[in-house]
Amino acid sequence: MITIIFIALIITVSVVYLILSQFFIGNWFLLASYAIFMLLSSITYILHQKHKNIKLIRKLNDLFDKTYYKPDYTDHELSALEQKLYNLIQSNKTITEQIQNEKERMNSLISDIAHQVKTPLSNIIMYADLLLEDKSSDNDKPMKIHMQAEKLRFLIDALIKMSRCENGLITGNLNIDHYNIKELLTRAVSDILPVARKKNITIYTNCDSKLTAFFDMKWTSEAIYNILDNAVKYSNANGTINIKVTPYEFFVRIDITDTGMGIPENEQADIWKRFYRGRLVNTENGVGIGLYLTKEILTSQHGYIEVASKLGKGSTFSVFLPQTQG
Repeated sequence: MITIIFIALIITVSVVYLILSQFFIGNWFLLASYAIFMLLSSITYILHQKHKNIKLIRKLNDLFDKTYYKPDYTDHELSALEQKLYNLIQSNKTITEQIQNEKERMNSLISDIAHQVKTPLSNIIMYADLLLEDKSSDNDKPMKIHMQAEKLRFLIDALIKMSRCENGLITGNLNIDHYNIKELLTRAVSDILPVARKKNITIYTNCDSKLTAFFDMKWTSEAIYNILDNAVKYSNANGTINIKVTPYEFFVRIDITDTGMGIPENEQADIWKRFYRGRLVNTENGVGIGLYLTKEILTSQHGYIEVASKLGKGSTFSVFLPQTQG
């Protein structure tokens, strides 16, 4: 409305000026008055529009935080726009809350089921071990029961860790401090060493004993272990794993290089997803949770992880841990 009035006023004054200029040719006072009027009118209009825009921006910002809404615009079109935007925001909030609640219920259900299954599963493994102690029997069924039960226990433990991560029980309770990198690698390597020896895989570590970074020792060791576990699992017998640590200005870089099967380029962006299993590893043991947890643990500590791999030539996972506390 203001714009229409302003344009009508400018047109009217311009017509009046043209009429009067026919009778007062060469009158500089009339020309100066007209120029001053146009200048003042333009400035007034610009300031009015700026004020209107600022008011609109404030209204829209306030709209995102409103719990009770009542239109207060005098302009019908803006009022309708505000109403639609408010309805959209409220609808989005409702959907987001529903998704979050459903996600929490699902994680809680997974955690409850996993905990309930652990006790009977432990009993199955115990009885299978007792049967295996009977040397007089040549029956291989106890061994098969034991192996399948161990796989199931691994899956249950992975689901519990994932549920804790989803609920923030891991990332929300990290004990981040200044720790030694050598000690971190020693913990992770010692855990994976028994499995590596069964495949005659040699692990080499190149790390300055004085290097430190800010991280949680327990869960970062778990993250490194997950990478090493994949390196051992997907490498042939008699392979090697090289761990190299490089200090930078803001990060410490840990490169874990294996001689395994490698990861196809079109799958490298997907390996961080929950339950993702590449087409080349579907026959191997695993559920596709390890790398997902690894990335969540590292990013929650202001670190990150990258991968470089070529099919048939192995992979290098690079872990970056911050040198300063975030």
